[in-house]
Amino acid sequence: MFARSLGIRRNSVVLPPGHELVACNVPAQVLQEADGRIKVSFMNPGPDAASVVVKARRLP
Repeated sequence: MFARSLGIRRNSVVLPPGHELVACNVPAQVLQEADGRIKVSFMNPGPDAASVVVKARRLP
């Protein structure tokens, strides 16, 4: 699980190899990197920091 306050407008999290996205508490774009890892990108349109929670699990 990745949980933190993000104060910049654009940010992303790349999951470790062999993991899949389970949940994200903010609207996000989910992409696959060239090496197969999952990248979760999001924007913060507001003036304050956004509290972001990304949950993932290891693939069987």
